[in-house]
Amino acid sequence: MVGRKCSVPPSVLVDAILSFKDNVVSRDEKGDMKIAVATNPIWAEISAHLDNNISKSAIHTLVFKKPI
Repeated sequence: MVGRKCSVPPSVLVDAILSFKDNVVSRDEKGDMKIAVATNPIWAEISAHLDNNISKSAIHTLVFKKPI
């Protein structure tokens, strides 16, 4: 099966997310780990880091929907 070429290689995307991990994942008052909400500016920062080749909402969706 052939599809559209990735705008950002998966390894580059993962590296970018990991470089911002302290802002992407935080702990709530109970100590549970939480992923930043979609409106958090961190997603725009990651998108800008990737030259806006992938949207902030796409990055959030990939991180939020990925099973741990």
